[in-house]
Amino acid sequence: MSRVTMIGMPGSGKSVVGRIVAERLGWQFLDTDKVIEARRGVALQELIDQVGEPAFLAIEEETLLEVEFPDSCVIAPGGSAIYSGSGMQRLAELSTVVFLDAPIAEVRAHIAGQAPRGIIGLVEAGSLEALLAVRLPLYRRWAHLCVSCCEATAEVEADQVLAQLASYWHKN
Repeated sequence: MSRVTMIGMPGSGKSVVGRIVAERLGWQFLDTDKVIEARRGVALQELIDQVGEPAFLAIEEETLLEVEFPDSCVIAPGGSAIYSGSGMQRLAELSTVVFLDAPIAEVRAHIAGQAPRGIIGLVEAGSLEALLAVRLPLYRRWAHLCVSCCEATAEVEADQVLAQLASYWHKN
């Protein structure tokens, strides 16, 4: 398979680790949040503020279903992409899906200073822990591989991703 999709909580390292993995493989990196911003001509947070969470989730799903993901590409969808069954089904069919399972303390540190309203479902869930409890079964459902991110550097996490990918691809 010539694509990899990184999923996980906001702040889990999808973009940072994904860029390193793409660089090491000599592949492209595609952040679907950036695709949405380019298509809509507005910053992601501004778009969420304008249209609300339900409409944003529909836009995110539309993006996952319509974008032509190139071969040899690492894809980093937004953390809330996991709520789209059809979008995740498409990603699972065209890529190896890697769940970056980051400890909640690491997630909290990485998103410090980010507006809670920018994380889909956080206000409703009430806490990062509650949001993770909602999302965790979805991440596990769609992931081909799970990489435990135990507060290591992004480079070490990328090494772990690449090692698991090599093993997975060899078996399949």
